[in-house]
Amino acid sequence: MSIHASRREFIAGALASVPLHGLVAESNAPSPLNSSTPLDSRLASALDRRTQAALLQSRRSIASAVTNGDEDSLPARIGSFAKGLPQNRYGEVLPSAYDALLTALKSGQPKAFERLPRSGGRKLSNPQSAFAYHLEGGDPHTFSIPAAPSIRSEDCSFDVSEIYWQSLCRDVPFADYATNPIIQRAAEHLGTSTANVFRGPTRGDRTGPYISQFLYKPIPYGSGRIEQRYKVPVAGSDFMTVESEWAQMQIGFLPWRSATDDAALRYIRNGRDLAEYVHYDFTYQAHLGAVLILVNSNAKSILNCNHLLKKKGRYFMYYCLCVKGTLSVFIFFVFFLLFSDIIV
Repeated sequence: MSIHASRREFIAGALASVPLHGLVAESNAPSPLNSSTPLDSRLASALDRRTQAALLQSRRSIASAVTNGDEDSLPARIGSFAKGLPQNRYGEVLPSAYDALLTALKSGQPKAFERLPRSGGRKLSNPQSAFAYHLEGGDPHTFSIPAAPSIRSEDCSFDVSEIYWQSLCRDVPFADYATNPIIQRAAEHLGTSTANVFRGPTRGDRTGPYISQFLYKPIPYGSGRIEQRYKVPVAGSDFMTVESEWAQMQIGFLPWRSATDDAALRYIRNGRDLAEYVHYDFTYQAHLGAVLILVNSNAKSILNCNHLLKKKGRYFMYYCLCVKGTLSVFIFFVFFLLFSDIIV
């Protein structure tokens, strides 16, 4: 067998080696809930715990779906979702296409999504995610998020203005924010200072350096460590700066050209580097890295020589929190650090 066999061929071979009757037998096996055979005491206890947890979560109320009103208050759906759907020359979704999307969402039927009109580019990414069920925690429909600002609101205008300024400042090193002329203009236009420009609205967002040390420090990973230097595009490797390319990507087609990457791996130095990190990171990558840095997992700590036990150590309070509380509380605390006092 060639060493260059694809993963698809490998998986196909692995599946072929599994007897089909074994898979069928398992899929047709009677459910323990419908069986007259008494459950083992351990299994019965596990079933009772899971049942009680499910009953507790089922008592949560369905969250109210609050909208910003743009869908119905603006003419011809001009403020509604458009990506990948048929659009006019201005990038506004065709009302009939958006109505078809609403119909599919209300039906919840996969076939309705398959019939959605497209502009010829890529399909929508996971438009049926709202219909998925989780087997842990509360049902997603019991959690709410605030509605996005209306396209007619001052908040939305400010957000759009800030995004354009961030684009113009994307190659300015964070270390030069205090003295750079374009940063000074951006801060003045946005009504803030060069120390607080492009930061969040909470008090913690305005404390410390612009980039968290959790995105700079090496990440302990088993017996090795990960240096946080990343592949980034060079200055001037820009996209969607002309209308034709913007329109092409709005309807779901990839750009015809590729980014030009820096020959060297870089620490996150500027907005372009940070955007590239966010472009490719997985959902909890920054949070996992922060936890590994705090725990400082290495050969000694794995062998139960936990440096966090040292009361004078810099991470002692995190250790106390982890031991006296639960792992969930610890992870929540890391999230709080990332989004309050350190990352902005």
